[in-house]
Amino acid sequence: MRPDDNEFIKIPTPGGKYLLMVEGYTYSAIKVSEIVKIPTPNGNFLLMIDGYTYSQHRNIYWICSSAKRKGCKARVHYFGDRVVKCQAYHTHPPPRYCYRNGLYIKY
Repeated sequence: MRPDDNEFIKIPTPGGKYLLMVEGYTYSAIKVSEIVKIPTPNGNFLLMIDGYTYSQHRNIYWICSSAKRKGCKARVHYFGDRVVKCQAYHTHPPPRYCYRNGLYIKY
């Protein structure tokens, strides 16, 4: 059974936890400190994880928002409000944002 774009299958493990199957691939949940969704002017959003931002590349695949400018290869697989895979080896410091009046502003 292959899940749709917005579906996943929970697979129980012997230890009482779950794996997620998304698009035929199996993932375990990854703990991150906090995920913030930052709206963009074009109606999409960026993910901010541990101070770094990611833009959606394909369906559940998100790449570092500095990938093109700085050649960064960091990426995450984000599905159902969860990070299911994370390759967060950035080649640069995180972008600088401030939070004012309920908005994140890059400076």
